[in-house]
Amino acid sequence: MIELKNELSGYFTVSKGTDPDNMVEVASFPNLITDAGLLMYGASSDFIRYCNIGSSSTTPTVSDTTLINRLYYSESALSENTGANNTNPNARYVYRRRTMRFTPKGVPYTIAEVGFGWNTTGSVFNRALVVDGGGSPTTISVLDNEYIDITYELRLYPPTTDSTGTLTPTGKDVVPRNWTARAAGDSGNISYYVFGWSLGGGPGLQSLTAYRDNIGTLFSTPTGYVGSANTAGSYTINPVIPEITYSRKFELTEGNDALGIKSLLATGYGYYYQIGFDAPFMKTNTDEITFTFKISWGRRP
Repeated sequence: MIELKNELSGYFTVSKGTDPDNMVEVASFPNLITDAGLLMYGASSDFIRYCNIGSSSTTPTVSDTTLINRLYYSESALSENTGANNTNPNARYVYRRRTMRFTPKGVPYTIAEVGFGWNTTGSVFNRALVVDGGGSPTTISVLDNEYIDITYELRLYPPTTDSTGTLTPTGKDVVPRNWTARAAGDSGNISYYVFGWSLGGGPGLQSLTAYRDNIGTLFSTPTGYVGSANTAGSYTINPVIPEITYSRKFELTEGNDALGIKSLLATGYGYYYQIGFDAPFMKTNTDEITFTFKISWGRRP
């Protein structure tokens, strides 16, 4: 089995004002992704559908399932976009930003905690206390006629080091092979990692392509197209915290090449990996190869 890994983190930005077209940023701070949030990331497309705000100063924990004292929620999305940040070669990430608006409530209130979730009862994918520039808990006072905009940026970090392992095939070919998994991209750019990552994209691999050549350098792609595989059966999720795993099979029926198959390109919701083998897989037009992948994701340290 071939294992592919990614890490997640996230940040909040809060703006407020009486003029919805002229909001002022008042706070920016990191989040804590909950255990329930890690599970929901792999199970649903709605894991950050709603934004919740509350007044509790209780320190967030990974076991939180709601805000401690929720005041309001919003499902009014002002904007949503994706992108890639290649500024730091050792910490590149792709992101999805979602901005939610809270309209004036007619009464003043104070925000101390924030969390995005997937239902109107206050579930939280993440939870965070509002903090000041020094990292100390603080609050945001909201007037009765003020709007609040909250932007959440979920970041997914592709690995910058290889994963390696050994597999022993079964069936016609039983020769053990070493494999190397490396993040793929476009000439050193990781923007392809956003491919297919819809809101609530989850971890799933969606396509697998076979190549005759070795894998390329970090954030590139293999060459020498051979054929494409089809998904085989349903996927399974193993809900072991703090790292969730997801397994999926692909069946490759097409693709016959005299040089064999030396590499694969696996793409999906936030995943873009190239996998190389130290010896090619040879197949005829009557052969079928099944590859099984285990994908894992967890919090970025």
